[in-house]
Amino acid sequence: MFKNINFRLLFLISGMTICCFSCNQIKKNVIIPPTVKMNGITFSNVNYKKIASNDSLVMDIYLPIGVSKSLRPAVLFIHGGGWTGGDKSVIKTFLGNMFSMTFWREDTL
Repeated sequence: MFKNINFRLLFLISGMTICCFSCNQIKKNVIIPPTVKMNGITFSNVNYKKIASNDSLVMDIYLPIGVSKSLRPAVLFIHGGGWTGGDKSVIKTFLGNMFSMTFWREDTL
């Protein structure tokens, strides 16, 4: 009688142990965006349109370091809706990555 109970208990504990250690092997795909270093001049929250007595539309302007008499490319990024959550620093990281992968040099951002 006791041998049967001990065998079942040993089987149960072994099964739970195997289950716990195998669950530890599940890897989650966590993507951490790299930190983008934006060198240059930044103008944050520049008011370009007043829409109510206490509300206005604002933008951020990022200029590369140095004065250039030649024409430079420009990017106008317009987000798709009202900010109901999140932070505009996510957009800054996205734009920095996009610029560094295309025509902008990262050291001029």
